[in-house]
Amino acid sequence: MWFGVGLSEVIGLLASLTLIFIIVVKRAKIGLALLVGSVTLGLISMTPTDFLRTVIKALLDRRTFELTAAVALIALLGAIYKITGLLEELSNGLRRALQSDKLVMELIPAIFGLLPVLGGALMSAPVVEAVGNELGLDPEEKTFVNLWFRHVVFFIYPVGTTLLLASYLAGVDVKPLILAQLPVFFTSIAAGQAIWLITGGFEKSKERAKRDFSKKKLVEAIFPIILVAIFGVLRRWLITLGVILAIAFLWLIGRLGANNLNKALRKARLSEMVLVGLGVMVYRSTVEASGVTETIASLIGRSSVPSILLLVLIPSILGFTLGTPTGAIALAVPLLANLVPLGSFETGLILTCSILGYVVSPLHACYTLTSEYFGASMLKVYRYLLPVTFFTILSGTITVFLFHV
Repeated sequence: MWFGVGLSEVIGLLASLTLIFIIVVKRAKIGLALLVGSVTLGLISMTPTDFLRTVIKALLDRRTFELTAAVALIALLGAIYKITGLLEELSNGLRRALQSDKLVMELIPAIFGLLPVLGGALMSAPVVEAVGNELGLDPEEKTFVNLWFRHVVFFIYPVGTTLLLASYLAGVDVKPLILAQLPVFFTSIAAGQAIWLITGGFEKSKERAKRDFSKKKLVEAIFPIILVAIFGVLRRWLITLGVILAIAFLWLIGRLGANNLNKALRKARLSEMVLVGLGVMVYRSTVEASGVTETIASLIGRSSVPSILLLVLIPSILGFTLGTPTGAIALAVPLLANLVPLGSFETGLILTCSILGYVVSPLHACYTLTSEYFGASMLKVYRYLLPVTFFTILSGTITVFLFHV
């Protein structure tokens, strides 16, 4: 540590995040920004040798291979859907079946959010893009819709690892925890709905025209996505096999030829997606190795901050810096259990802030990948993301004040 106990990690984190945001503002590649941030944090908080070991370990980590391969192949599948016209058939079929443009844009990300699928945000992105284009949404608005509605279900999802982990660590049963989370869940949906008031999506949605609809074409368009999702649910690392089989299926039924495959390979921007995957994993590993999250949590825990603010600040900061809600919960609950009595409402607030800190983090793969896919500015997406995050956390905080016994 170059600046003293704990200080070097905090300085390194602030410097790295500042550089990441500056690079992103300059419209450079997000993956490059994360790698630059990794180097900055690593060289300030660690010795060059330790940082090099961390980078090598991250690059050789099985999860890094899984993530980069999955997001690259899913991006390729998305490009195939565009090139072959399957995307139009899928979006038209879903819109005809659901009879609501905004419901399609909200429901599709939420469905994939229920599945533990690597790169799931990219699977819903093509449909959100197709419908969003007709509604006149800009890249940042489409990014927000795809990101936000993918994650609102996490607040009450009983099979989700985040809720189960919080339940076990705090010693709170799942049922009362879900009940305590209902105000947060409904607030998050209501806050997300504000996007349609801002963009005029309600009015445009009413003007949608009649479209041709073929159940056979809809099944052919949706089956490859379901296939990928099934493989991802069975085993996370099997998602790459699922995408390969999905592409093979499209080839066999005559929906994909060599010419279209070549076009899709060029359109998918595979190198950029791989760079984002590598950047996320290297930065995350650097943050973990630096010990900055433990330092920040310890500093806050020793302060005279009111308990309700501790319940908000610690998991939010951990979720933001770690880029994972499970890691934030794993650190926050044991720490806060020694500072604040944890019931279902307090545990729910920890869960909420851990998830939302992760959602808005530049380390969040869904955020970076979705922004890259739509060509959106991550900073501009915060115009939509931060207000709904604030109101959702406020809902959880008020719930603790009103119902804590």
